[in-house]
Amino acid sequence: MDGYIRLPSMCWKFQPGLRTWLLLGVVILAGCMTSLPKLNANQECLHEDFENRMSAAGQCLVLDIYKSPKANNEPLLVVFVHGDELGNRGYRHIQGLQNAIKDASSRNLIFVALTRPGYQNGREASTGHHHYYTGDAYRPYIVKSVATAILRLANHYNAKKVAVIGHSGGGTILAGGLGTEPDFQPDLAVIIASVFDVPAWVAHRGFRNWPTEKSISPHKFTANVSPAVAVVAVTGSSDTNAISKFSAEYVDLMKRDGKNARHVDLDGASHNGILGDERLHTMLNDMLRKLE
Repeated sequence: MDGYIRLPSMCWKFQPGLRTWLLLGVVILAGCMTSLPKLNANQECLHEDFENRMSAAGQCLVLDIYKSPKANNEPLLVVFVHGDELGNRGYRHIQGLQNAIKDASSRNLIFVALTRPGYQNGREASTGHHHYYTGDAYRPYIVKSVATAILRLANHYNAKKVAVIGHSGGGTILAGGLGTEPDFQPDLAVIIASVFDVPAWVAHRGFRNWPTEKSISPHKFTANVSPAVAVVAVTGSSDTNAISKFSAEYVDLMKRDGKNARHVDLDGASHNGILGDERLHTMLNDMLRKLE
């Protein structure tokens, strides 16, 4: 159920005979006694601090944050949303942003790595489900919770400008939010190695059990994106997962609808390697400087 974490239960439903109970009864009963109740996201975030965790659209999302020593009133807020792999960790992305952005410690910046529903950052897990094993990680409640969290972060930190950066599935979620959440209008959205036509990507990958009818596919909602949002879709020519074609076609749709979008293809960059590409870092520095 959306909004809850369910811990694995050992209370299996079967009717063993007497001999089986004698052998396994203790183990099963111990498992039932130690099962934990489901956690309510709103209750778990009653003590939200906007640095470790926060509530957003019925979810409790985990955060990692870097505040520049020079951060003061009206900072530039930069929020990073990770991809689909279960090994994503917020603190790694925060360190990556610090390394990518020149002179970060001397600028009025706040970086936040937002942990998507169902993922964990090494300390604790966000509520909700990641849907990694069943596909379809771009459901409406996930898109809404991510967009809502960024809006609340911007308000909490009184951000002068907001930039969002998404990699892979994180970028797909951000792009979905731009088209389906009317209040979600960051100043800049950098969508890296992502897909925008989810059914086309599923067909490209040959997935058979991905229920695309539940996904928010950004290419369907380009008409709803605010023209005030500068959208930059960045891909790598060596990315065989989120191939450049998907981003190019999305940007064409955006331009058709009068939106502020462009596509940049980095020669030789791979799906995950693109995050460490100096050309991407240079682009990010230039774009963020213009917002400050």
